[in-house]
Amino acid sequence: MRSTVSIPDLSVLRGPIETIDEELEVAMTSRNSKFHHSKTTRTQKKLYSFEKIIILITSPDTDQEDILVILTTYRLFCGPSDLLSALSTRILDNANTVIHLRCIIVLRNWIDNHWSDFSKDLSSLMPQFEELSAQWIKKYPKLLKDVFNIFERIEKNSLAKTYLKNVVAFPPPSIEPIKHGKLCLMDMDSLEVARQITLIEHNMYRDVKPWECLGLPWTKTEKDKLAPNLSKTIKWFNTVTYWVQTEVLTEVKNKQRAAKIAKFLEICEHLLNLQNLNGVVEIMSAFGTPSMARLQATINSLPVSISSKITKFNQFISPDNSFKAVREHTAHIIPPCIPYIGSYLAKLKKLEEGNQTCLGGAIHLKKLKLVALTIQELLQFQGYTYPFATVKRIQEYLKSYEAISEESVLYQFSTFVEPSERSEK
Repeated sequence: MRSTVSIPDLSVLRGPIETIDEELEVAMTSRNSKFHHSKTTRTQKKLYSFEKIIILITSPDTDQEDILVILTTYRLFCGPSDLLSALSTRILDNANTVIHLRCIIVLRNWIDNHWSDFSKDLSSLMPQFEELSAQWIKKYPKLLKDVFNIFERIEKNSLAKTYLKNVVAFPPPSIEPIKHGKLCLMDMDSLEVARQITLIEHNMYRDVKPWECLGLPWTKTEKDKLAPNLSKTIKWFNTVTYWVQTEVLTEVKNKQRAAKIAKFLEICEHLLNLQNLNGVVEIMSAFGTPSMARLQATINSLPVSISSKITKFNQFISPDNSFKAVREHTAHIIPPCIPYIGSYLAKLKKLEEGNQTCLGGAIHLKKLKLVALTIQELLQFQGYTYPFATVKRIQEYLKSYEAISEESVLYQFSTFVEPSERSEK
């Protein structure tokens, strides 16, 4: 009797399929992309049933690229239990040892290269795998060695530590604040502030998991549960932006306010040199708010060599053409780097809202491929580290800073420290 697996409920996303083919064409030529053009007619097809997807990644001529795409994005159309059950059905329904090997290879890839995904549901997947693998061995005793190897891989990955590239034994000397007691912005060296921001943000960036990028969980009410690490990076982004505004707008003395603006621009330059693009956008986003943008008298009091940096940075972080300047800069970076996360989330949002994952019960493979490409580009620098030592006092200052987050209050401060000409009259 032929064994069966129930097809998971495929949730359909609204919206027409528009420019996905053109976007895929551009994305697949990216220098950093792990994906490439396949010459087979198989990858030219757009829509696959769930069963055909499983056949696609377990066929004798399967493409490693297709396995990577499906293991990165399968949660858009099924759960981990559904995927494991489907692979089991594929094994039990085929006496072909090559098919068995391909299924085992997919499982190995899932465990070794997508461990954060597999381990997310480890408590439920392990009993299921034990039950299903017993069926495989009973029907095909030669699979015993392969099953044992998979159990070993699961145990190995459960105990494994994360190893980072480009780790240095002797980091550059830190620039400790000279002042004792409570710190303020002007007490700290700009380069060291940029370093400490980068260390904090890189730790957050490294923790983001691929599954947090699927289905726009960071936009949901339960975002802290559905995408905890991604939500944390977004909250930190906003915290830094409010920190910049609070420091500048609560300074009533014009000279000191101008000095703080110059300080943040200097920090921003260091962030760019450190290739913390997310940090650059954080700080410059503050300069683009209504409360800060209106401080023209303060900005004009700065030397042109300093005030012109605002225009330079604004051009760099411009959202025109999907943050073209930032993307082109990122494409030529040698790690370490923290990419601007918001640009990738915006692209994922566009893909989810503008293209259906499923059409008439069939799965849109080209959309999945572009989603996987975007996630791969977003997370490509996670395996690297920055060679800086933690300066505890500066990090405590940054993490404990109580910034004003109400836009209306910030605007009131802005009009107080720099009244408009009309209000003065």
